[in-house]
Amino acid sequence: MSITVNIDEQLVTDLGREEVEREFEKAIERLERRQLARQMADDLQDIDLTNDPDWQRARDEAWKQYGHRYTPAVNKNEQ
Repeated sequence: MSITVNIDEQLVTDLGREEVEREFEKAIERLERRQLARQMADDLQDIDLTNDPDWQRARDEAWKQYGHRYTPAVNKNEQ
């Protein structure tokens, strides 16, 4: 698909065609990332991690393995 955009000729003259094209490419990439983020958010709406037993088991295992990194004061009191 192509879209026609009117650009002030002086802008292209001042910045150069290559820079203007690069900026448009960056803008398109940002739009694509936004589209993917929306799709991911929509997909996550369908997932109920709060009540998923596999997710709960994984969280518990991760806490057992790495929890000490986030609660140093508690761990010092237990020693």
